[in-house]
Amino acid sequence: MRKLLQLLFILSFCVTMINCNNSKQNGSDTNVSFTSFWVSFIKAFNDKKAPEINKYINSKYGFFVIDNPGAYSIVQHFNSFDEIMKMEGEHDIAHLKVMKVENDLKDGKKPFYDCEKESWDKQGCFLEVAPESKITYYYETMIEYELADPSIVKDEMVLSKKSDSMITHLVYNTEATVGFYFGKIDDRWYLLCIDKVTSCSA
Repeated sequence: MRKLLQLLFILSFCVTMINCNNSKQNGSDTNVSFTSFWVSFIKAFNDKKAPEINKYINSKYGFFVIDNPGAYSIVQHFNSFDEIMKMEGEHDIAHLKVMKVENDLKDGKKPFYDCEKESWDKQGCFLEVAPESKITYYYETMIEYELADPSIVKDEMVLSKKSDSMITHLVYNTEATVGFYFGKIDDRWYLLCIDKVTSCSA
């Protein structure tokens, strides 16, 4: 009886260890897969070739851009990067036409900007897994302050809620002050949102 219990304990321990190792391996594989995707994406983004960038944008969901050109942050929805490239000038969201972003990733949460010290708590290009996403929050805030008509943005809000739920990775670059949110759709990585909000600006 004692030997049987010992055997059962050993088998249970082995199964647990195998599951843990598989879980770690899957997480590692996911990060490697995303890093490879990021290198390809940011090359297309920095080259500013809209057809190449559009390969990373899902035709059903498009992508959102959050910006704060004035006292409030706003969010806009786009179906393709061509819409960005056709914007006039190079300010606000249109700055994405000329923005360059380094691809030297470091693991870590999104950096925090201290408005009093006017500096980041860390600098560089950081990859955060399972980040908090607030696309829908910005739509709700716009409606609250009468910056958007609920009847006009209702379809975009439906998409924003779906995108918020699908986002799994964030890459934030302090030098460019920009963040890219990604998620998987049909087992492929896609760009779902760009955070271009400048901290502490009004």
